[in-house]
Amino acid sequence: MIIIPARLNSSRFANKILVDILGLPMVIRTAKQVSSLDKVVIATDSQEVIDLASQYGFDAVMTSSSHNSGTDRINEAVNILNLSDDEIIVNVQGDEPFIEIEVVQAVINRVKQIKENNEDIMITSCYKEISSELADDPNHVKVVLDEHSNAIYFSRAKVPYHRDHHEVSSYSGHLGIYGFTKKSLNAFCKLNSSKFKSLDIMAKSIPPLFRATRPANEPPPCKATFTWVCFSRNGVTNKATKRDTATDPEIINSFWALAMK
Repeated sequence: MIIIPARLNSSRFANKILVDILGLPMVIRTAKQVSSLDKVVIATDSQEVIDLASQYGFDAVMTSSSHNSGTDRINEAVNILNLSDDEIIVNVQGDEPFIEIEVVQAVINRVKQIKENNEDIMITSCYKEISSELADDPNHVKVVLDEHSNAIYFSRAKVPYHRDHHEVSSYSGHLGIYGFTKKSLNAFCKLNSSKFKSLDIMAKSIPPLFRATRPANEPPPCKATFTWVCFSRNGVTNKATKRDTATDPEIINSFWALAMK
């Protein structure tokens, strides 16, 4: 199941998910974009969005207006829907009307693989290589990975810092999509929030995976584990490939988002 968290009153762009995109509200355009892959449900805090979803033939779930992240909103939604523990859930952001369905399918496939192999991984997501120039832009969330491509740290700041400012340096840009089972999502949302999470909220930098620092009453370095798939034009690879800034829908979408601010 694909669940789109759709909070109406965005702190940076009020009613963003209702902006017209090629004749449709953004959240509906996003839902239609991925609807060929799996059932789509919109999780929202607004009756207006509930009614809008119904108008276009999508199911929607009313959730609390107090959630700090889309991940928490989806967690409430899967419990309301009474899904089975092994149900695969994909979190697609409501402001991604041009998301490539190949990226979403790659995440679905990776979660299936995790289930089949009984891997000790809570969440799957994606990243791509971005240039140093794009990494300067705080609208592109960066992720630092370990040697196994597990996520260590997310930031809108330019990380890791290259003190010599090499022009050829590349960075890992996070794609805002997450995959998990209902069971792993429930467990993830019970983890204590990191101190960095609150700092990032204040800074308008809201990577929801920050909350997975370590479970309560367990000593460091216990942390949630994330696995990553990298998308290229040729499918899923071990390393992300550079993509054309003139034609790449993901990058074009980012430019569009900047223009709409």
